[in-house]
Amino acid sequence: RADERRAGPPVRPARRLFGAGRAGGRHRHRLAGRPHRRPRIRPLPRAQHALCRAPADGLGVGRAGGRAAGHARRAGAGRMSGREGAGRIAPFPKRLADAVAEKGGPVVVGLDPRPEWFPPDVLAEGRRACEDPREAVAWAVATFSRAVIDAVRDVAAAVKPQVAFFERYGWPGMRALGECIAYAKRQGLLVIVDGKRNDIGSTAAAYAQAYFGAAETSTPGRDDGPWTARIPSGLEADALTVNPYLGTDGVEPFLDACRRRGKGIFVLVRTSNPSGAELQRLALAGGGTAATVAEQVADLVVRWNEGMPTHDGYGPVGAVVGATVPEEAR
Repeated sequence: RADERRAGPPVRPARRLFGAGRAGGRHRHRLAGRPHRRPRIRPLPRAQHALCRAPADGLGVGRAGGRAAGHARRAGAGRMSGREGAGRIAPFPKRLADAVAEKGGPVVVGLDPRPEWFPPDVLAEGRRACEDPREAVAWAVATFSRAVIDAVRDVAAAVKPQVAFFERYGWPGMRALGECIAYAKRQGLLVIVDGKRNDIGSTAAAYAQAYFGAAETSTPGRDDGPWTARIPSGLEADALTVNPYLGTDGVEPFLDACRRRGKGIFVLVRTSNPSGAELQRLALAGGGTAATVAEQVADLVVRWNEGMPTHDGYGPVGAVVGATVPEEAR
């Protein structure tokens, strides 16, 4: 899109890493100047890259990683069937259960890209493709993340990108996050954004709009009348991790998306980091059913699921419980 092509400092157009042919198809492509060595990471054709002045949001045509882009899911997948669900997205627990059954297990793969661990060729190609260092690293992050998605799409029900590892590179990193979300969806994967978002009032609503849909923007008009638009963020996911420690009003915008848009949230209950016990293991007074702060949050998770669309006994509000504290699970 023209507005995205104008964004950012002027840079050289992104280069294709491979010659003619079909990416991920039957032909084996070679790096220029190294005809006898197959690269370990296969970036997508330039049309799939939004960074470095290539088309935005990965809306390229043709094949990506051996599967036709935009045709990874069956027609109507993720929609409710019958008169009751006409035109509505199936609840998140239903879509998650279907994905687990299709892939044969509850596998979720985290995307926490750390360029210092990438194969050197990926970073080197990013530097050749982009003059801006942020764009170069973001290019490598998006490329490597796509390679991971290609590797796990047949066994994983979902991927879980960690927002911090993308947003630390500024707007190029957030654009790379949007590309990875869009690419994972095209490969038929659910996307759980690990952002641990929370706030109160309009700020929490803005977070929900960012990761669960679009912002409704309206301004008083001038000569041409009022202007209203629904502006997608480009970061829409199926589920989001949420911090509950501002209480119900800080979670309500996300709960509303679960009710109306078929989304899911995972609420921090008992985290795996050692210092989590400083707050989460604090004893509660008052004689209630919950003995600790973590148990009180767990009770809220149960309450927030009341009246929600469910599937097979599961609601769209899940709990994050670290596997490093198995004695508490008992």
